[in-house]
Amino acid sequence: MPAACTVAHFRIRLALQQPTRRIGGTVVLIDGRPKSRMEARLHILTVASRKGGAGKTMVTSLLGVEAERVGAGPVCLIDADPMRGLTMWWNRRVADTPVLVAHDNGLVPAIAAAAAHGAKLLIIDTAPHLEEITVEAVARATLVLIPVRPSPQDLWAVGTTVEMAKRAGVPFLFVINAVKHGVSATAEAAIALSEYGQVAKQTLYDRTAYGGTAVIGQTAPERDPSGKAADEARGLWECVIKKMVGGGNEQAAAA
Repeated sequence: MPAACTVAHFRIRLALQQPTRRIGGTVVLIDGRPKSRMEARLHILTVASRKGGAGKTMVTSLLGVEAERVGAGPVCLIDADPMRGLTMWWNRRVADTPVLVAHDNGLVPAIAAAAAHGAKLLIIDTAPHLEEITVEAVARATLVLIPVRPSPQDLWAVGTTVEMAKRAGVPFLFVINAVKHGVSATAEAAIALSEYGQVAKQTLYDRTAYGGTAVIGQTAPERDPSGKAADEARGLWECVIKKMVGGGNEQAAAA
């Protein structure tokens, strides 16, 4: 990135509206159908970004496997991206977990199926383009996780996702992804994003291990549990669960 780029170049233009009544994560779904007791206990993490290539599918698989590893499962996944990258990854897996839930009949039955499976966590991978299922997945979430690469294009694209979350009254968390060592744009991106919401303390670096393990249906920490990618997965999961369960910043949730 040119040295002339400063934080001012990363300003995110948002046309935010006042949050509406919170739907996702409460006792009532958008269609008005009361949640079952199982559904009420289910945490839904929606991974969303309007920018293609932000890393949504990688983050979804990484957190799904990590949550199972630390005993936060059962974990279910939904692939709401027509590209079906998560489905192709899952079809290559040998491990039985996390479980992939089909949503051919819509998101509501898929969420109910995950709850009936006994899932404690459901992670939804979404498409970059604005589809009805993406809006619904954001509205039903306990937390929206927004992966952002430290580039102007990615930062300019987060506005719509932030607006969707705010309109639904759903908390959101940024995670800076594909970070390159020694590039000042990462710090500048974090500063810019922090003006609009919380940024996870854990960043994900640009590692060949992430892509290399995806082709065999694994995540980088599964291949190398003591590697740096494993440390990043643990750190990001801690940020996510503190935000999701604590409902506030990481410090408050840890207190």
